[in-house]
Amino acid sequence: MIVVYKPSEEDLDDLIEETAEHNPNWQKDCLDGIARELHEDPARYRSYGPYWWLLKKALLEAGYREFGTFLDAAWYEKLDYGSSAYNLAAAWGYSDWAAENGSLYALRHTYALRDTEMDEVFEDEIWEEATYVLEDKDMEERR
Repeated sequence: MIVVYKPSEEDLDDLIEETAEHNPNWQKDCLDGIARELHEDPARYRSYGPYWWLLKKALLEAGYREFGTFLDAAWYEKLDYGSSAYNLAAAWGYSDWAAENGSLYALRHTYALRDTEMDEVFEDEIWEEATYVLEDKDMEERR
């Protein structure tokens, strides 16, 4: 089975706890802010890389249909934490990282993956680097 590296829940806990402490409605406010940002500059969706699909589903669930309804189900499943708070924190964190590293509008995003069957052969986790190309036709049409 192929596993994609993503931050652990523990890695995201501090961000979630600190944000929730200052704003108990942080998820709604964050989605509202991201929606405003995407209305002004639709290409900014690219800064979320493969985490875009987590964010897009959260936007859809919050009633934002103007960004389209297509979801890359395979990538959503690979990155889904099963929690809207973790999904939003991971997408938000990735976008911050992308902005700091000059990938704000990048279509290509590097990620790490491993094959658990190979882990068994080598008795260790073997991570490889790969490239994800993000394209959401719904968002590209808005540009």
